[in-house]
Amino acid sequence: MQITLMPNPTSDFVTLKFSAAGPRKVSIYSMDGKLWLNKSMMLSVEKIDLSAFPSGIFIVQIDSGNYKKSFKIIRQ
Repeated sequence: MQITLMPNPTSDFVTLKFSAAGPRKVSIYSMDGKLWLNKSMMLSVEKIDLSAFPSGIFIVQIDSGNYKKSFKIIRQ
């Protein structure tokens, strides 16, 4: 599965584009391990609102069963 996350860095929103639609879990953690978002997604393009997040570096974890991927994003 191919995943694109953009823009990075971001100020308000980040868009996740997946090569195919399907069930997956997306979690976003701060660098100190605090869970900021835990959401189930199905679409091939999903927009996530980060406007309530503080500035800093976050880890986006994507789990679709047998496929797992992590990204770092910068919230300005």
